[in-house]
Amino acid sequence: MIGVGGMGEVYRATDTNLGRQVAIKVLPEEVAADAERLARFDREARTLAALNHPNIAQIYGLEKSGGRTALVLELVEGPTLADRIAEGPIPIEEALAIATQIADALEAAHEQGIVHRDLKPANVKLRPDRTVKVLDFGLAKALESAPGASSSVSMSPTITTPAHLRQGSGGQAMTQAGLILGTAAYMSPEQARGGSVDERADIWAVGCVLYEMLSGQRSFDGGTVSDVLASVLKSEPDYEKLPPATPRRLRSTLQRCLQKDLRQRWHHVADVRLELESVMHGSADDARDAKDASRRGSPRWLITGATGLTLVALAVVPWLLPERGAVGGLNGVVRFTMTPPEGVSVFPGWTHPKLLLSPDGRLIGFAGVDDAGVRQLWLRALDSEAARPVGGTEGVEGAFWSPDGEWLGVATADTIRRVQVSSGTVRTIADRRTIPQMRNILWGSENDIIFGGEGARLQRISASGGGDPDLLYESGDVPLWLEGLRDGRHFFFQGLESRAIYVGSINGAPPRLLLERNFDQRSALFYAPPYVLYVDEGVLWAHPFDETALALSGDPVAVLEDIPKSGAGYVPVAVSSDVLAYWPRQTGYPSVLTWKDRSGAVLSRVGVPAIYSGLALSPEGDQIAFARFGELGDRDVWARDSRGNEIRKTFDGDSTGPLFASDGLRVLFSSARGAPPNLHVLPVTGAGDERITQSGLVQTARSWGRDQDVVVYEERDPVNGFDL
Repeated sequence: MIGVGGMGEVYRATDTNLGRQVAIKVLPEEVAADAERLARFDREARTLAALNHPNIAQIYGLEKSGGRTALVLELVEGPTLADRIAEGPIPIEEALAIATQIADALEAAHEQGIVHRDLKPANVKLRPDRTVKVLDFGLAKALESAPGASSSVSMSPTITTPAHLRQGSGGQAMTQAGLILGTAAYMSPEQARGGSVDERADIWAVGCVLYEMLSGQRSFDGGTVSDVLASVLKSEPDYEKLPPATPRRLRSTLQRCLQKDLRQRWHHVADVRLELESVMHGSADDARDAKDASRRGSPRWLITGATGLTLVALAVVPWLLPERGAVGGLNGVVRFTMTPPEGVSVFPGWTHPKLLLSPDGRLIGFAGVDDAGVRQLWLRALDSEAARPVGGTEGVEGAFWSPDGEWLGVATADTIRRVQVSSGTVRTIADRRTIPQMRNILWGSENDIIFGGEGARLQRISASGGGDPDLLYESGDVPLWLEGLRDGRHFFFQGLESRAIYVGSINGAPPRLLLERNFDQRSALFYAPPYVLYVDEGVLWAHPFDETALALSGDPVAVLEDIPKSGAGYVPVAVSSDVLAYWPRQTGYPSVLTWKDRSGAVLSRVGVPAIYSGLALSPEGDQIAFARFGELGDRDVWARDSRGNEIRKTFDGDSTGPLFASDGLRVLFSSARGAPPNLHVLPVTGAGDERITQSGLVQTARSWGRDQDVVVYEERDPVNGFDL
């Protein structure tokens, strides 16, 4: 015997037929005595036996004798990763090599639809030749209770027993069959809550294991199992415990593995592997970082790139300049999602070009639309988990803050109004009939509201209301991105035609040229004293500014790179005196799949916000197939059953237009795999697909006949157009 635990007893044995050493895992009696579970285990073992990968310990056979059932497994010599970590933190290069092999093993399993669900250091072996072997693939799933079986509270996936603590030979932690799918310290939040599990649970575990290798400590820990689970659900790892030499890209990759919000976590372990390999071998980004650091000097504040691709996902970064303290206890990047309330979706079409970040950086707003089509503002505080509606903002088309953060200016189709955030008091400022054109609005510190009017005009009205707007300035260059100075008499703006940055005055004096560069047409301009911030070629720069001389001073410093752009061409970034907030890069506007009846009433919503392309309903109405965009703009076909389980069906990054066969067993779709998009067919369950057309033209499936022998598809000919 070489091990014992909830999964059963493990023995070293000799295969007398082939003369080799093997490991035999004898299943627990409660599994062997349950015909249904044993049958499911047999099916699972057959699937796992198909895995053939150098980093996966193989299954050689399933044997039954004398009423006992056992798996015959590859015997892997060497210590477990848990034993290695017990000696202390692992050097970065060695940890990267181990993590990359683990990710490679998981990638091979995920491609076959197999999720490990119990990845932990005790399930990873380190051979003397430095080959990493991952053990116990899929056994947690194979050993769980049968579907539909009754269960008590003690059998809940969120309840564990001492069997999950260290025990047995070598201090290996084993998973108690039927009690929990995964070991507490390495469980993803969705596992801890008893929710459905997909490959992202394994990605979370990769993050836990990588953190533990680098720091020598668990990412989530506690005195009891309940404490550990509470830490998984509520706490964040202490990234300060990582080695100081940890590369920035590795930190970012690790943080994204450990995102509690599934939408913000890496979706595919292949992406994690590629990131780890890039860090391990040194990437162009790392070289550029080193070059930039030597050219610019060390940044004076801490900024790390945010990840995630949903419209409402935000990264909030406190500026850590010496003269500023962290806001609200923040001391690094905070990533979170402003999830709209039930029945409300984010409205992407409002005209204000920037994020609605309050002057003190504590409130972030968005425009939301409910099922009745009513559009209004919602505010989310950084110290709250919920957004709240702002009364008096119905019909909002644009919004802007007062300098003190007490009021929100709101532009609707009929009026310009001000709404007090604390009390909800509404006061009308102007009738829109007198101001048909109003863009790039700035509420100055002296109760003046300045805005871009018709053509190249800059106009002004009183925030107290009453009176017609005054003309401040007019020329051949349309003013954009208005930003006020603290003196209340001056403001920055950028010319649409010249792309130059100017300083204007409320007394109507000609503007002063501040910076003339060939800026990207989709640029941005911000002011956070003593810095003017602007976007140039996708990089946010901070340039010191002297308010007394109204002139730039010193050299600019890069703050944020690879800034995304919204569909309207605006840059979704906002800066207050202490906080930088931005929407991470995205490929479009997310939506939520929604069931409605024939009258249009909402029955339920399905899944999480994502960007979809194509949707099909199975003939029985119990499954849907859809194409969904991934994090790098890739698009693949997924299937979802009536229990909410989602399975990724394609991995080429360019598949769309799924259609179900009339029997509901196959899906037809278009894929650009190695050529222009042609037609493919795949089974709803299982893997593999068949290409059914060969053409150099783009093809899109439109209908699949009831007899399943006829497909109607569209073909695009660059000369003759579209044909059926």
